[in-house]
Amino acid sequence: MKNILVWAHRGASGIMPENTLPAFAKAVELGADGVELDIQMSADGEIVVIHDEMVDRTSDGKGWVKDFTLEQLRQLDVSYGHKELGHVCIPTMREVFELLKPTELTINIELKTGILDYPGMEEKILILTREYGFEDRVIYSSFNHYSILKIQKLDPSAKTAFLYADGPIDMPEYGKKHHLNALHPAMYNIRMPDFMKKCKEYGLDVNVWTVNNEEYTKLCIQAGVNAIITNYPDLVRRVIQSVKDSPFRKLMEEQIHPWMKDHITDGYFHSKDGLNIHYYKAVHPQEKAAVVMVHGFCEFFGKYHEVAYRFYQAGYSVFFIELRGHGKSERTFESSDQKIYVSDFREYEEDLDAFVHQIVKKESVSGKYILYSHSMGGAVSALYLEDYPKVFRCAVLSSPMLKINYGKIPQTAVDVLSVYSKVRNMAFEYAPGQGSFNPNASLESSSAMDQDRYEYQMNQRIADRDYQTSGGTYGWAVAAQKACDRIMDHVRNITTPVLLCQAGKDRLVRLEGQDAFDRACDKVTLIRFPESRHEIYNATDEIREPYFKAVISYFDAYAGKK
Repeated sequence: MKNILVWAHRGASGIMPENTLPAFAKAVELGADGVELDIQMSADGEIVVIHDEMVDRTSDGKGWVKDFTLEQLRQLDVSYGHKELGHVCIPTMREVFELLKPTELTINIELKTGILDYPGMEEKILILTREYGFEDRVIYSSFNHYSILKIQKLDPSAKTAFLYADGPIDMPEYGKKHHLNALHPAMYNIRMPDFMKKCKEYGLDVNVWTVNNEEYTKLCIQAGVNAIITNYPDLVRRVIQSVKDSPFRKLMEEQIHPWMKDHITDGYFHSKDGLNIHYYKAVHPQEKAAVVMVHGFCEFFGKYHEVAYRFYQAGYSVFFIELRGHGKSERTFESSDQKIYVSDFREYEEDLDAFVHQIVKKESVSGKYILYSHSMGGAVSALYLEDYPKVFRCAVLSSPMLKINYGKIPQTAVDVLSVYSKVRNMAFEYAPGQGSFNPNASLESSSAMDQDRYEYQMNQRIADRDYQTSGGTYGWAVAAQKACDRIMDHVRNITTPVLLCQAGKDRLVRLEGQDAFDRACDKVTLIRFPESRHEIYNATDEIREPYFKAVISYFDAYAGKK
């Protein structure tokens, strides 16, 4: 985990009156890495530290800052509810520099030139910064980007950043064009498609404002920002430390990521109809068997890093296919919002067969093959087991999609919608209840149960547009319904031993479909996890550990057979 900086917004303004010497002193006391502050100019040309152009909100006076001399401003009390401090003055920039001189804190100076024009402000703040030798410690920002460009012109070596709330243009490109050191966006901008990825590519630091709770702090950590600007530096520091201490994060950083770097490779193969299908693999030198992994709807390899690692550590090679239209695999049609479409699940099935023959059988050390799949991948795998009965020694279907949960919509209505979509030629339109990627989704609305694991995969989706598949089309929904029907029509063709793992609190698939599959096929062993949501592999420790133990034990039972 990279070292994320904590900058106190207007000082520790959640604890002390904003933009005051007590607020900046408190920031130092709380161990902030920097402070953010705002500058205006008095009537007699002094640079003073205050956010608003008027003194009304934070002091006992009224009027524009620009109309007060420094002496008049000093008469105002900005203790703002902190009477225990006595009379608190609006500080000058020089006073703040004096206070922070013994420290190593970064000083983010926001020039408040967006509403009023302060002639000569840029020149004056640069001179003062040079006087204190703080050139390496100061970064200048403003909502008035012309003011920042003027800073750059006056001192090309100055560190600069654009402040903004809503970015109507491609802000990383804009920042690159103007040779910035950083962007200072409102927090929600880090969830925009490819934003963090581009900033990293262009060498732009991302310093985010204003983050005052645990949820948003964790989002910033997951995104990998440079600095978090907050009113509560102590709270943000505690959250950062708790994330550093997270067992999952330690597992990822100390074990799984190094393993991936050393062992995981990826590539492409061609599907029967010529699409480029993406895959990952890690071949174990003492392979017990090769585990072929098939993911669920809208998923990608990033959700399965831990799963693949566990299988490898148990002695298995892993081969992961990203089905067409998912992850880095080619789409059958281009969609600006990453819709999921397939005309028939046989396309997925044929891609899986091509993967087995073109990649897995050529790379496997043991020549023994095991199938592991989740959700939609479970439907694809069930079809494959029916049509290709002698390929795999055994299979694990985790929360397989054998009957779709349409919520309160009755099956008759689903059938009518299917016909309607065909008549109206709506195969490429979103099915009811489906839509584009939502970067603000939460754990509560997901199929996972573990916050750290949810945030890990969600951050990958936010960072890379290829992973932002989220909604199925009418065409996909019709194909999925037909696939589920076909599975049950031919279930007795399955001769491969199957472990079916059922999540008792599944909201995405209907459990009666899995129960019917179990009753109809004598090769199925059903194991229930009554307290789990759909993604058992992303459930709590109490559920996840018995799950992996059961899955790997099942692998072992069949990998050792001749």
